[in-house]
Amino acid sequence: MLIQALPVEEKPLKVNNQAAFDEMRAKLNNAEAESKDMYSDLKLQLDEKNFIQVANATNSTAAQKTEADPKDFILDEEPIDDSVGYVQSEHMHFCGREGGSCACDGTVHYGKVDPLGWRDCEADPAACADNLLSHPHVSKLNQNADSPTGCNNLELTDPAPGFAKLCFCEPPREEPIHRCGLQGEDCHCKGTAFIGKLEIDGVQPAPFASMFELPFFYKENVTQPFKCEANFFLGSDPFPEVAKQCFCDSHGRKDIAEVHAQFEFFQGMLAIQTL
Repeated sequence: MLIQALPVEEKPLKVNNQAAFDEMRAKLNNAEAESKDMYSDLKLQLDEKNFIQVANATNSTAAQKTEADPKDFILDEEPIDDSVGYVQSEHMHFCGREGGSCACDGTVHYGKVDPLGWRDCEADPAACADNLLSHPHVSKLNQNADSPTGCNNLELTDPAPGFAKLCFCEPPREEPIHRCGLQGEDCHCKGTAFIGKLEIDGVQPAPFASMFELPFFYKENVTQPFKCEANFFLGSDPFPEVAKQCFCDSHGRKDIAEVHAQFEFFQGMLAIQTL
């Protein structure tokens, strides 16, 4: 004989006192907040542990390395670059297949290049590098060719499970032409120094590319700090009413012949205007 249990009607919890209800609600909110904080703390600890485990991997290559800083890893994203005109893939070269090693002075990038293969990467490394950067990948900074980086999941983690992966090396990026001071400030520069307008088309301070398209002054082979003033470049200031800024090209990013030609062009324009 089957006995069917009748459904029990669930009655809502009644709270006769509004103050008691508010107290219960507050306790519930606090408990929820504490659980979220606990989850965040545990996740952070786990992430840090994973970084350290990867950094301290003790295979035949990594055992010779000093302990890596977790900040040396960039996971699943392209390293940020604000250099003008820098195409990352054009500076990368193929340096190892998964399971091998990569001798690299700079940043090692590890990921899949599907549907390309390692032979394609030897033939056209820029296209392969561009393909790798378009997929989730791992980048490990500040590597040394004298202590090759293991091109494997143990040392670099696995950004693309189930796919064959390759390693690429990106040499250290040259320092871009940088602003070394505003008018009146000390400018530390070793290389070619420039001075030009501070505000251009409503942008202040204007970038170097904009300043280079207007009259400017420059001095080569600067070795000592100087005050960002026109008299350092000329001995006098032909435009005293114009606010200025200074830039430094420490690595010859601008060809000096181009700089001189641009300077002479503007000098000729200014000479014509004064006639």
